[in-house]
Amino acid sequence: MGNCFAYDINIRTYDHLRDEDVSYPQYLMVLHLPKNLSDWIDHNGDGITLKNKCYWVSLKGLPESANKTSVTVHIPESQIVTVDVLRGFVDQASKMRLSA
Repeated sequence: MGNCFAYDINIRTYDHLRDEDVSYPQYLMVLHLPKNLSDWIDHNGDGITLKNKCYWVSLKGLPESANKTSVTVHIPESQIVTVDVLRGFVDQASKMRLSA
């Protein structure tokens, strides 16, 4: 699977994100934050700029967990959220809505 990092989510969120019967794509996104707020976000008249990496993973179709409170999800370090990735997500969501 390559390099991944582990992230714990509650079981309700896991079950929601792994559901295959949805009319739009769902992703878990995790933003790595440095300790100093000014090191990762900037706001100006043009919008917000995030200065650190954000990662994504789709849990769609993953198996039910026997855990009762939380699940550890493994997110590939190669799945970085970029402008092109976000555009792809929007395109995929548009196509799913058109076919519904």
